[in-house]
Amino acid sequence: MELTSLVDLEHYPIDRPDTLGFEAAVALAREGLDHGGCSVLRGFITPAALEAMASEAGTLRAQAHVVDRPWYPYPPYQRPTDGDWPGDHPRSWSQNRQNRFIAYDLMAAESALRALYEHPAMTGFVRAVLGRDELYPYGDPLGACALSVQEPGDQLPWHFDVTHFVVSLLLHEPESGGRFNYAPYLRSDEEENYDAVAALLAGDYAYVDLDMAPGDLQLFEGRHSMHRVTAPGPGCWRAIALLSYCDEPGVIGSEEVQRNIFGRVNREITRWQSEEAA
Repeated sequence: MELTSLVDLEHYPIDRPDTLGFEAAVALAREGLDHGGCSVLRGFITPAALEAMASEAGTLRAQAHVVDRPWYPYPPYQRPTDGDWPGDHPRSWSQNRQNRFIAYDLMAAESALRALYEHPAMTGFVRAVLGRDELYPYGDPLGACALSVQEPGDQLPWHFDVTHFVVSLLLHEPESGGRFNYAPYLRSDEEENYDAVAALLAGDYAYVDLDMAPGDLQLFEGRHSMHRVTAPGPGCWRAIALLSYCDEPGVIGSEEVQRNIFGRVNREITRWQSEEAA
């Protein structure tokens, strides 16, 4: 599948890294990350590609693995064992988390989302935005570019991420609910800022209610910016693709992570990375 059918190359010429247009797209993405930890590239993919990706997500919804468990704000999102935290401390705060994941290996070989994620130009663009010398698509056959789906009532409560950044592509937006909220740089490597975190969890701290539309690409620094996704309303659903990258090629998540998120284990490296290795 040609990149021109997937990405709006007029506004985001990710296939031409030595041009002013590429530099402008990188600068646009970097500006959002530098000033608020979040960048949204509007209309990143073409209408035809969006229609194909959203249709595939809708077809695969019934196969999504449900994750339903208590959720804590700090990685690894289970009851912390690194200290005796008081019951009213942010590290003791919990709420139920429920959402669903569609594994990468369920997507068709001719999937438009697969074609986008596996294209070298996409990895090169993300690498340039993040200023990395090395960056590779995730080798995990389940989590490389998984879909996160929320049905009515499913919510992802306030939390910080394990990773420094997340790249995502909104595919289907609910008519009500399903909002992405975040508090930019609420903590840092030097300061946890527990008072502000507690205020946010109590509903007494300002946050950004982000406007996104299907087809928008989001780059987000979630390690220091607390965020959540609210539940879709009755009869509504939300689907977002999570494009994952690593500093080394061929990385696969642990069996525990695969089982928790996807309900099963697959240790075979993703198809295209196997082909490259051969």
